[in-house]
Amino acid sequence: MTLRPPFACLTADNQLGFGDSGVVFEINEAIALKVPICFQRNTTLSARDLQNLLSKEAENVASIEREKAIYDIIASKPHPNLLQCILCAPEGIFLHRQLATLRERLVQDKFHEIKENTRIRWSREITSAASWLEELGLAHGDLRPSNIFLDRNDHVKLGDFDCAVKIGEDLRAFVSPFWKYSADGSFDKAGARTEQFALGSCMYIIFTGVEPQLDIDRDFAKINPEVIAHAQSVCCGSIILKCWKGAFQSIRELSQQVGREFCRNVAVSMLGICLVWIRSWLCVTTQAKVISQDELSSMRDICENFLRRERRLGVNIYQEQQPSGRSKESQSLHTVCKRSFPRE
Repeated sequence: MTLRPPFACLTADNQLGFGDSGVVFEINEAIALKVPICFQRNTTLSARDLQNLLSKEAENVASIEREKAIYDIIASKPHPNLLQCILCAPEGIFLHRQLATLRERLVQDKFHEIKENTRIRWSREITSAASWLEELGLAHGDLRPSNIFLDRNDHVKLGDFDCAVKIGEDLRAFVSPFWKYSADGSFDKAGARTEQFALGSCMYIIFTGVEPQLDIDRDFAKINPEVIAHAQSVCCGSIILKCWKGAFQSIRELSQQVGREFCRNVAVSMLGICLVWIRSWLCVTTQAKVISQDELSSMRDICENFLRRERRLGVNIYQEQQPSGRSKESQSLHTVCKRSFPRE
């Protein structure tokens, strides 16, 4: 079926990505717009098919609304490795555009030419971002290379929060091999166990270049011995196996363990050791950066000008689907972060 974007200027020519509930378009080199997936009406559709289509579109809109709530929370407690929202509008979410996804980087580049220190740094930045979400009382819920972005300086920006939930709630995404399968068909609630399981699979892909073929029950009794052997042969292999076993009590503990591995591999001299340990323990990261307020303000002006121009050219076709106020679910997500917490 043909997509129905909110503005005529959004076409296949400037489409950047396509997910389960949203599609991303280029605004300029620094800005992208994520909107709910909606389709052109087909007069040949049966009443039942049309109802199913409308129901799916409503779900997509609700998913983008949930993501807006997460970006609002992140805006109040930013982290260098979390993707930042520039502006939330009724039509969608304006985002800081990144260079590529981790999945694209691992596929497009010559895998074996990626330095091991780079792989460890990516793992450190991913776990640091997930740990920050944990401090906010949230679980990403869909951690996988397609949802992990890399900026122009090759640093991680974790994004795509449409499946994020409060810790203790039911998961929304079940993508193998990033969720924990149980032999009785049940799933753990969102939390440290589910997040570290996904992170373990992400790290396995980062260090091996392939997805793990997993068949794991709740007691870790079923796992392909070849996968275990492969994991044990790579850097951070012991950490990956512990993630799959759910051995870490928190994502913060996992992040600290990866940080120590980062230090061991990067430090090649006594001076290097001192510098790396200072970077590791005194700050979240010294190189990846949060967008400054001046930069955000400048990009926000561009987005607002875009909206004024495009709204004059046509009717907002999403208006009928937008909630009049913040949904109860979005309000609930915001209440999670009212408490104060220490920085890492």
